[in-house]
Amino acid sequence: MTFNDNIRKTRGSSSVGALLQLGKGQYINAQVVYREEAFSRVSTTGAQVVYQASF
Repeated sequence: MTFNDNIRKTRGSSSVGALLQLGKGQYINAQVVYREEAFSRVSTTGAQVVYQASF
């Protein structure tokens, strides 16, 4: 893997997420990810929401 020191040719990525406790043993988690692909001029955005309950 070769790293490029030219800032104009680097690709960015970021993510943000949140976790919320709804009650005892119940959680909801949300996350969004943004990424610029390394070998093409394509950017992708993904989102995920997860509900978790313990027994």
